[in-house]
Parts: sequence; C-alpha cells; structure tokens
Amino acid sequence: MESTIASIIAVLGTLGGALVAGVLQSRSAARSERAALRERLRREQQDAALALIKALKAHRRNCFTRWKLKTLRASGEAQEAARFVSWDTRSDVTDAQDALRLVTDDSELLHRADAVVGASLVLSEVDDTTTQADMNVRRDAARAAHAAFVAAAARHINGV
Repeated sequence: MESTIASIIAVLGTLGGALVAGVLQSRSAARSERAALRERLRREQQDAALALIKALKAHRRNCFTRWKLKTLRASGEAQEAARFVSWDTRSDVTDAQDALRLVTDDSELLHRADAVVGASLVLSEVDDTTTQADMNVRRDAARAAHAAFVAAAARHINGV
C-alpha cells in the first residue's frame, strides 16, 4: 500500500512538474513573440521615418533647383523637367507620410510629420516674385520642422 501511495505521489509530482514546465515554456514563448513583434514594429516605424526624411530632403533640394532655374531664367525645357521631378518628389513625400501613418498612431510624431511636410511643400510654391529672402525664410522653417520631426521620431522609436 505504501508503495502504491508513493507511486501515485511520484506520478502526480511528475505530472505537476510537466504542467508547470509547460506553462512556463508557453509564457516564455509568448513573451519572446511579443518582443519580436515590438522590434518588428520599431523597425517598420524607423524605416517609415527614414523614408519620409529622405523624401523631404530630395523634395527640398528640388524646390531650390526649380527656384534657381526660374530666377536664372533657364530654358523652358529645363524648368519643365524640374517641375516634373518636383511632382515626383512631392508624391514621394506624401507616400512616405502615408506609410508612417500606417505604422504608428503616436500623435506627437504624426503632428511633427505633418508640420515638416507642410513646411517643405511650401518651398515649391514659387513664382516670379519669390526672392532669395523668401526662400531663406521657408528653408529655415523647413529645417526647424525637420529637426523637430527627427527628435520626435528618435523619442518615439528609440525611447531617446
């Protein structure tokens, strides 16, 4: 009888140990999965922010090129080619902004993204009366908005 009770206790102990090990392993796997998901989301957010930064820089550079061509009275073909490039860079900016919206709902980061996009798109609104001083003011506003966006992205993505 004693050996039967000892056997039952041994079996119950083994089953209990296996159950506890299974629960712990399941929790550990769930934690690892959540950590991997957080890291994947962080990378997607970082990629989206970097794509927006790159697109904004290209657009701003093109806006100054277009303005210079206009002020130097370059050929109509050169100005038209720059205008077409500007349309592409503007689309790249809005595409990158949309991509960022798909991977985050952080209100500060999205607000900063809207601000930098707005400040950069203003650079493309030039005409024959736009002066160097006008472009400098717009450039400075775009740079300030850019710095604020990069800082917000760093805080959100890297916890800096």
